[in-house]
Amino acid sequence: MTATFDHDYEFDDDNAASEKYYQHLFYQAPVASLLLSRDGHIREINRRAAEMLAIHSGEYVGQALLVFVRPKDQLALTDHIAAVFSQGRQQSLDIELQTTDGRLVYTRMISLPVEGKLDLCQTTLLDLNEQTRDENLLNQLAYYDQLTGLPNRILFSDRLHWAIRDARRQNERLAVMVIDLDHFKQVNDTLGHEAGDQLLQAVAARMLACLREADTLSRMGGDEFTALMLHIGDNQDAIAAAGRLLEAITQPVEIKGKPQTVSASIGICLYPDDGEEADQLIHNADIAMYRAKTSGRSRISFFSKSLKAAVSRQNEMEHRLRLALPEQQLEVYYQPFIDAITCRIIGLEALLRWRSDHNGVMTAGQFLPIADQLGLADSFEDWALQSACLQMKDWINRGVIRDLGQCRMAVNLSVNQLEKPDLCSRITSILQSIGLPGSALALEASETTLRQGSKIVLENLKNIHQQGIALHLDDFSQGFSSLQTINKIPFDCLKIDQIYTSVFLENKQGEALLDALLNLSHILGLRVIAEGVESPQAYAWLKEHACDGMQGFYFCRPLPALKMEMLLGLPQSS
Repeated sequence: MTATFDHDYEFDDDNAASEKYYQHLFYQAPVASLLLSRDGHIREINRRAAEMLAIHSGEYVGQALLVFVRPKDQLALTDHIAAVFSQGRQQSLDIELQTTDGRLVYTRMISLPVEGKLDLCQTTLLDLNEQTRDENLLNQLAYYDQLTGLPNRILFSDRLHWAIRDARRQNERLAVMVIDLDHFKQVNDTLGHEAGDQLLQAVAARMLACLREADTLSRMGGDEFTALMLHIGDNQDAIAAAGRLLEAITQPVEIKGKPQTVSASIGICLYPDDGEEADQLIHNADIAMYRAKTSGRSRISFFSKSLKAAVSRQNEMEHRLRLALPEQQLEVYYQPFIDAITCRIIGLEALLRWRSDHNGVMTAGQFLPIADQLGLADSFEDWALQSACLQMKDWINRGVIRDLGQCRMAVNLSVNQLEKPDLCSRITSILQSIGLPGSALALEASETTLRQGSKIVLENLKNIHQQGIALHLDDFSQGFSSLQTINKIPFDCLKIDQIYTSVFLENKQGEALLDALLNLSHILGLRVIAEGVESPQAYAWLKEHACDGMQGFYFCRPLPALKMEMLLGLPQSS
């Protein structure tokens, strides 16, 4: 019978349909298969077997399978086929087959009798070379990073375990380093992930070239790498090795035709000084790396017990901070804006506080940066905005605040909030759900945010103002260079940063600059509030030079809602 693959088959017996189906499965099977007679001749051959032996369909049907076997192995093949028929059960043989194009394929031959066909056996050919390649591929996928070709976390940990065992036996030291690229996300954001991948590959190759053959460099994931240094004499050896890595990393890499530069933060811990187990060493090196980052980046930091204690306190603080909102530990304090002439309260600034069981009342500057790293800042800031609006509505309803045109609730907006496309709709939703008019609210954006020039920030600020909400430019400090940007946004008020209020009043030149700034702001139609007013002398000077409002400890410190309500209820000067 001649084997064919692309058309139907003809049969004479009554089971033609089922046999035809079997034939179709046989020929299309992804595993190489043959039908052999008792004397070892090929009766059928499927597509996969023909490909393996480099022949055309049906080309060797009727010939002996021995033609594909070298003379030294022919007796083994003959015995294999004979055993299948004499014993009537499956037989296995590992043998080399020589293909028509001269290749040797190391094959596992599995043969068994065909049921109901006393003169036929079916032989399956498994390419052991291919199996080895598959095993190598699986090993590569399991233990190596696919982007850089470096060992991955699993293989690094395994090598570290063996290195510790050897170092313990030889009474030697070794170093573990965690290397994290600084601001790598900016590369992906500005140039794209393909450029980021190219940079990672280039940096990995350079670091690998700095290490000895016995050392190990791995990619743990993202932009984080680890290095294992063997036979370390002292700290200076580790510092020298880390220094070479840092120098290699900071060399420019050409990406998309332009040189790109990246730095790194490196944390180091030593065996056995800083730990005796693999996981402990990696963890401690990671702690040291974070210290390098918080110390200014592009630095090398060693692990120490005091550092571990500081990190432990930080972790404890992070744990408690996650509970701040669900356990109602957040609070809003209020600090008034004071009219320079009448000394009446003309506004209130809402300031977020955390009433921590361990640290007492903490300002936003003390915990919001940590909350931002934990992904909590958005929920904290939204809570503060809603709470301040609810408090303002309550004071209006109870007559504590009567003149909305003169007293607004001011709430700071962070960069994260200002860059969200749905900011305006969220503010509208809060105001509508509370029933608070936009005229009762002022939103503050820092000058730093404005200087970044994001289109979405500018658009959000314009849309906010259209809702009747006042806009304050907060923490103003850059002087005339930033005033040209202010014209793009309808700000109602400019707030001079508290640091510069005191600095400008230290000498005559500073006073002249502050006076000029006040005059120019008024020409531009902006009211000016000076922050950080803490002395009668500062108050008197600012009043004399037509500053519209002031804020600072000279008048009032930030107060919780109940105390601020008592202050609002007091008769005010007119």
